[in-house]
Amino acid sequence: MNRYNRRKVVLNSAGLGAKPIVGYFRTSDVDGFAGALAAAFDAKVVKDGDAIELPGPQRLVAQASLISVVPVDHLEIVRNGEVVASLPLDEGGTTGGGRVELEVPASGWYLLRAWNSSARHPVLDQLPFATTSPIYVEVGARPVRSADWRAATF
Repeated sequence: MNRYNRRKVVLNSAGLGAKPIVGYFRTSDVDGFAGALAAAFDAKVVKDGDAIELPGPQRLVAQASLISVVPVDHLEIVRNGEVVASLPLDEGGTTGGGRVELEVPASGWYLLRAWNSSARHPVLDQLPFATTSPIYVEVGARPVRSADWRAATF
């Protein structure tokens, strides 16, 4: 949701982030999404400029799945460039996933990444991989910031 909108959803107090929510939401309807969360979990929505703050903890539950025509060796959740969870794959490496609780110590981005350590038919690239778009999480209304060394390097 946050990737596609100027207005961001922010979780910044205990309770909400540990509760799963399943549904279909238009990425362009931030107010509808925030309203659905507020109604489902009896939360308060505070609109502050370009951000929507929702009460919630600094723990989130991620549920991810993979279905691939190409077998992969690794399925990982990445936070700010670091692997924070590895998810199980079936024996053939074409399906996998699961549900994992993640610590969210500060604002940052998360994505799901699948990759191989070598080429396999039908994709003969040396290191095939796939990734989702990042999901941005703001904690305590603090925006996502790049690490100083990365910002200075690039």
